[in-house]
Amino acid sequence: MKVRRGHRFKLKPAPEMEHAFVVMAGHARFVGNKALRLSLDRLARGVPILWYTDLCGLLHLWKQSEEYGFLAEANAQVLQQKCKDLCRAFSDAFDPTQPGKRLPRFKKRGVDDSFRFPQGVRIENRRVYLPKVGWVGFFHSRSVAGTINSATVSREADGWYVSIQTEVTLAEPALHPGPPIGVDRGVAVFAATSAGELVAAINAGKRLANRMRHLQRLLARQRKGSKNRAKTKRRIARLHQSIARRRADFLHKLSTRWSQSHALIVLEDLRIGNLTRSAKGTVEEPGRHVAAKSGLNRSILDQGWGAFAQMLAYKLTERGGQLLLVPAHHTSQACSGCGRIQAANRLSRDAFRCVVCGHAEHAEAEVKGAVPAPQPSASINAGDSAARTGGLNRPAVGQTVEACQEKGPGWREPKAQSAERRPGARGAWMEEAEGTGLPMTREPAGNREGVPPMARPAREAPDFSRGEGVNSKDSSPSACGCPGRAVATNATVTLYTSSPFGYRWKYVGPENTP
Repeated sequence: MKVRRGHRFKLKPAPEMEHAFVVMAGHARFVGNKALRLSLDRLARGVPILWYTDLCGLLHLWKQSEEYGFLAEANAQVLQQKCKDLCRAFSDAFDPTQPGKRLPRFKKRGVDDSFRFPQGVRIENRRVYLPKVGWVGFFHSRSVAGTINSATVSREADGWYVSIQTEVTLAEPALHPGPPIGVDRGVAVFAATSAGELVAAINAGKRLANRMRHLQRLLARQRKGSKNRAKTKRRIARLHQSIARRRADFLHKLSTRWSQSHALIVLEDLRIGNLTRSAKGTVEEPGRHVAAKSGLNRSILDQGWGAFAQMLAYKLTERGGQLLLVPAHHTSQACSGCGRIQAANRLSRDAFRCVVCGHAEHAEAEVKGAVPAPQPSASINAGDSAARTGGLNRPAVGQTVEACQEKGPGWREPKAQSAERRPGARGAWMEEAEGTGLPMTREPAGNREGVPPMARPAREAPDFSRGEGVNSKDSSPSACGCPGRAVATNATVTLYTSSPFGYRWKYVGPENTP
């Protein structure tokens, strides 16, 4: 398995090297803005834009001209990479599958100054070689493993940094032996898990809001172009950097801890862009509660939900785990006791009380129960080694499995004619189960002891009213396909874990040892 990793270090450039960084970033910005202007003008005239090959040809002519001959001071591949980034931005903007993308915009001097070297980068001890710049010292805080693909130099509030991308070949990870967990992200409480853990939010931006407000008011009163104004801008930039670093440190530590201890993490598939959309409306239809919605948007963005999901995704993948996104509809209104969905269940931000069964709990602790973990099924071969399932007990041929027939919170009664449209679908299973002489018993609701964690992603639990429940790999039933009890008859046994869409399964036979 090939994995790309990033290593970021702070550089220690000499004054002449820092000047070279400024010149190279300025030339790359100039080429990007000029190419963008040409493309936008062609779009306005209805002419196809210039893509990467055409831009590289123009770049060669510019460097040979007298007007733009200064571009030869920069590394040629740095300028070409800027053209490649522009073409990718246009491609994403024209992609109908990415409606959130828009046309690229012009870059301003001093804002996100960066440039990339696609090759020619070497590391030796505490120095890094950058083409047309030379050897530059850096703070070597950790080792760099793998093959170097590229290096990006960028400027932040406290100096210049280099981000080195490497490619590492890793062995395929074994299945993670940890249990699954469901996580609900919030604002008052950053995360509530199905294990009952409530993680307090760090609120990095809110903690430093007063200092930020003071500096921004000070900046507004200072004369443009003055040295004091430049000093205040640097102080504001360092404060923004501190907020980002605090948030990233919190997210990295939490995502690492959970990825090490859980095989499957279930998150709500939140549309953060829609959640943080402004409520100001238009002149014809002005919005309501604009100030309150603005404060809520600021709090949501301060949490870093999207970055947290990305961190969990790649960390779980490298450890043999999986991140699963589920629909977020009605998760704050579903009762974990009876499964009913009612808007009146949510009394306030912190209070939850079911209007049907009377179940009451803290709202965040209740919402985590509405995110099931896991939902789909898992197919386990009884002849496999214990390492494939993390050393868990699993049923063998002849072991009894049973469905308790507890209906999940998302259960919907099938139509009355569904069984008649498929004659014999349900009846055949009923007759086959009754012919075995096994008791058609039901377990009490909520009795799920011994349900194994999910080992692999699969499908939802079967709907027995439509005749589902047959193992697709074999014509004979591998587990109970009717509302009752049956014995596994072949080596492949399909286990259905807790699902909000159908029945829940549990072990009732003796524990199996491989």
